[in-house]
Amino acid sequence: MSKAVIFFAPGLEECEGLLCVDILRRAGVDVTIAAVGGARVVQSARQVNIVADALAEELDYTQ
Repeated sequence: MSKAVIFFAPGLEECEGLLCVDILRRAGVDVTIAAVGGARVVQSARQVNIVADALAEELDYTQ
């Protein structure tokens, strides 16, 4: 199975980020949402809170 990491940072456009996650997951890709900035809750440009799967610095990128 293919794997992908999508990075979410504060101020993200929620539609752009979540649409990428949705399309890849529908295609069977194992997607991890990684938060940038030290907190798993990422606030979008319109103050929508999105909970990431992990912090970017916690992930093992060798797999």
